Amino acid sequence: GIRPLLTARVHSNRVKKRFQFRQRRVAARMRAERGEVEERPLPQLRFEPRVTPEFMLSNGWTPPPAELPQDLPFAVHRTSKGQSIPVYSEFRNGGTRVLTQVRRCEGDVNMLAKEMSIICGHEPVHIKNGRLEVKGN
Repeated sequence: GIRPLLTARVHSNRVKKRFQFRQRRVAARMRAERGEVEERPLPQLRFEPRVTPEFMLSNGWTPPPAELPQDLPFAVHRTSKGQSIPVYSEFRNGGTRVLTQVRRCEGDVNMLAKEMSIICGHEPVHIKNGRLEVKGN
């Protein structure tokens, strides 16, 4: 028999979702390059951000500040290898439940949990041994 030039291919839902996610990410990158990025105002925090990074790499990494603020009741220390901020996404229940973890916290973790809750849209922040967990990504 003769094979048709174009064969119809049925994609799985997973492939469709990946393609749609890639399209959204490319569109967001294009908006950012054109300067059309809308900035959300931060909610009122008790401890305002004080350090503005000199520059930021494409993956979000910024160099550590020259001096750390000493008057804060809490601290999140960078990792020794790579000097990254220890914020991780954890996927549980087969990827249906997403948690964001902040590790290497020290000091008044209850105050840090309150500040994190404000930034994360008043989601409850769970204090675990050596880390804070909040629902979402």
